[in-house]
Amino acid sequence: MKRVVSLLIAVAVTAGGSVWAAEFRMPQGRWWQNPRLVERLHITPEQQKQMHDLVFAHAQRMIDLNAAVKKAELQLGDLAERDNFDVKAVRAAFARLQEARQRLESERFELLVGFRQLMTAQQWRQLNALRSEVRRRIGDRWQQRRERRQLPPPEGDQPRPPDDR
Repeated sequence: MKRVVSLLIAVAVTAGGSVWAAEFRMPQGRWWQNPRLVERLHITPEQQKQMHDLVFAHAQRMIDLNAAVKKAELQLGDLAERDNFDVKAVRAAFARLQEARQRLESERFELLVGFRQLMTAQQWRQLNALRSEVRRRIGDRWQQRRERRQLPPPEGDQPRPPDDR
């Protein structure tokens, strides 16, 4: 019984962390240059410059890290497809791929942390509220499209069968 309770707690903690982590991210693109967002979030010109500089510095590193991931994927694929399949070499290549992915994700995370440090708590809350609103609107539109596709056409709009005369 204790094992089951421990397992449930571990799953709950992990799931809660995933939900939190899913919310700890930035919108895509150069959102800090969008005049409407700048105005709504009260982002200062100094913050905009710092955000630009932060992205530039991290982007340079992320280009190299992304290239390392692509190279590791290529090497793994090559080893896995060889006629003389070497499981030890494939496992080692997979480990290198995982390490390369981890370094890239760590760099993305550090970029996010940098953004969060540049923003006030109020700006961060407003940004998250805007993201949630956009996600809700997108979800609503997607649901409306699904519902429209599943509804049969109105009775007056159904085509008539061809005349057999």
